Amino acid sequence: MRWLLHPLRRIFIQRWLFPKWSETRHIVIFNTIAVGSVALGTAAVLLALAILQGFENAIYRYVTSFTAHIEITGLFSLPIEHYEDPLEYIQKTPNVTAVVPYRLGNALIRPKHSQQFDGVLCKGIPPDAALPYVSPFVQQGKAHFRSDSAPELMIGRLLAERLDLQVNDTVFLLAFNAAAQQQSLPSIAALRVIAVFETGATQFDENVVFLPFETAGRLLGFSRYQATGYDIQVADLRQLIPTAERLNQGLGYRFVARTMYDLYSSLFAWIDLQKRPIPIVLGLIAFVALFNVVSALLTLMVAKLHEIAVLRSLGMQRRQLRQIFLAVGMALVIVGWIIGAGLTLVAGWLQNQFHVLRLQTDVYFFSYLPITFELLHFLIVAALLLIISFFTIWIPATLATRIPPLQALRFR
Repeated sequence: MRWLLHPLRRIFIQRWLFPKWSETRHIVIFNTIAVGSVALGTAAVLLALAILQGFENAIYRYVTSFTAHIEITGLFSLPIEHYEDPLEYIQKTPNVTAVVPYRLGNALIRPKHSQQFDGVLCKGIPPDAALPYVSPFVQQGKAHFRSDSAPELMIGRLLAERLDLQVNDTVFLLAFNAAAQQQSLPSIAALRVIAVFETGATQFDENVVFLPFETAGRLLGFSRYQATGYDIQVADLRQLIPTAERLNQGLGYRFVARTMYDLYSSLFAWIDLQKRPIPIVLGLIAFVALFNVVSALLTLMVAKLHEIAVLRSLGMQRRQLRQIFLAVGMALVIVGWIIGAGLTLVAGWLQNQFHVLRLQTDVYFFSYLPITFELLHFLIVAALLLIISFFTIWIPATLATRIPPLQALRFR
């Protein structure tokens, strides 16, 4: 780029890129429109990529930290008999780092101070499993059961707000156990709220409550040797599917091992589907933005036709003139990209700090729009924009060099 350092070329680049308003206001307007269109196009693409990345990261974060990487249940979702027998095999399976048996069932919850009922999904877990499961998301209280049969539970923030519950409040849980067909009354338990958690995922914060393992067993009608399934954490997510296949083969037909991709297949499929039109959208936005840049350069060429003729008459080569036009056009694109990237960062920061854009919790997985920036996205958009711009700007730059100097000098 040594040619840019030449004093004469640098003067003309600055003169044409930043003309005086009083002399050529139409050029200033077209340059501003060109920069603005590139900036808005860049911001639109970067925000779209950041939103998709935010959804993907949020889903991975909550799925991998708050739920299991692999879930093992009984065939046809029947309770697992003698659940302690397979534990040793599961724990010794390569890549498995933690195994948590759980008991699962539906119940109705009612605060002691209210007559309001709500449906919840009860999940019974051992006391030592509460810390890694819930502790990172606890907003109030402590994620620690006193014992395996303590009358305690942990609830999500949205459920606590809906039922007006605080830590140390008492609630009643009503559940029909596995033998409900022979019983006329549900099982009832009075439990104390010991923690309120918030994952940011409405599916969990509104519907799930955690109980001690034995407390859930008594409430939901499990025998001492029964469990609903096992939650399994793995060390390497890249080996998640082979690990699940190994467990399926080793445990036999009575057990079904499913990965988080199976459990939340619709979410991951939705993310992949949203990513597919991104190249088309990027191409359309780039086309509109670069059309304005080309329009600005053509306007510049017409307005500066007399100066172009003088430069050509004084001996400036076509290659040098083309380089000046390319420099002006690329400068418009680069300035537009910088402004667009800045707008994207500001908008993303405001959204992450203040949650300006809220989502309908009955439609989306989260209550607000998550945004995550990746440096690679900025670099890819910049590279593609510069490459496309270079070949697009070449057209008006070449046209400017092919105008006969004598004809241009007569032009007014």
